[in-house]
Amino acid sequence: MKSRFLTRCSFGMLYAALMLGRATGVEVDGANVTFVDYAGPATLSVEATDKYELTISIDPQTEQKALTLQVELPIAGPNTWPIIDVEVLDSRGHAVSVRRGGIEWHKLLITVPPKRSTFLVHAVKPARDRSTHP
Repeated sequence: MKSRFLTRCSFGMLYAALMLGRATGVEVDGANVTFVDYAGPATLSVEATDKYELTISIDPQTEQKALTLQVELPIAGPNTWPIIDVEVLDSRGHAVSVRRGGIEWHKLLITVPPKRSTFLVHAVKPARDRSTHP
């Protein structure tokens, strides 16, 4: 009886380890962030830091090649992002190059270097809402 219980626990722990391995894809507030075609040691974490704003942290571990992230923003449901411009900034506030697959504005492809880094993805207010006058 005791060995049967231990066997079940062992299989349960093995299953959990396989299902909960490294974070190579994360969903936060309806937004999905994943590595594209990647199965190496690098990991990522994502945090919703404000409405229509995500902070993505990359830990390349021992990875030596550039990594590509796909950020898919929600276009339906309670967490829908507005259809306005979206920009990506590095930790110093500099713009990061972003590719899009055709007309799908909500799917961003970001190539990042193999070093520990943080990126901010956020919706940009339309020019009429960015007035510099109080």
